[in-house]
Amino acid sequence: MRACECGNTNFYAHQVSYHDIIVNGKNVYEEDKGIYESENPYGPYTCTNCDTIYGELSELTGEYDDKASSANDTMVEVDKIGQMINNLKNRHTNLSDQERKIGKEMFTIKRKMLKLKNEYGESLKAFIFRYMYERFGIEDMHDANCSFLIFNKTAQFIKVYRINKDFEYVDDMEKVLKKEKLYGNRASSWFSRTRNFYDLEMRDQLKIFGWTFDDAGKATKTRW
Repeated sequence: MRACECGNTNFYAHQVSYHDIIVNGKNVYEEDKGIYESENPYGPYTCTNCDTIYGELSELTGEYDDKASSANDTMVEVDKIGQMINNLKNRHTNLSDQERKIGKEMFTIKRKMLKLKNEYGESLKAFIFRYMYERFGIEDMHDANCSFLIFNKTAQFIKVYRINKDFEYVDDMEKVLKKEKLYGNRASSWFSRTRNFYDLEMRDQLKIFGWTFDDAGKATKTRW
């Protein structure tokens, strides 16, 4: 199987999906009711491990390596614990005393693994919220769902527009963006990313969302 140069075989991609959703009286998203049709995935493709970006999967030059290590020390620890569980299973015999001992060890290890996963998830979540607040002033997920980050043609951050505060409807904001030659992306797109994503330059972050830029660094395709 072809893979990223780091050995990873999973990539962030893009896909046009058609959803049934619920909106409020101001045409603001409230709830997703499910996907009823999806088109084929397309690039750019971003490695979930090292954030290398590929235009097409045919550009991959690496080979899958099942010994490739995780970039995150916590997740490496989780993998080790999973191996310990498998080793304990292999030692399991029909002797009742040994079964009880091994069962107790497995239960203890599983609790430790769950704790590590929760700590990893919470620490990354806290980092993302701090990043969004310090850089853009986004206070929480509700604020992110109602907000658009606004950029100029060279991906320089300009301001935040909030639906229900700065504009009543998204259509009203779009008219202003066109007039001022500015571009926007939903703030919620910055959440649920890998840690390495937040070290990228803003232009590279926007490329992951589907923006494209010419050789001069000016946007040729945007979301809004």
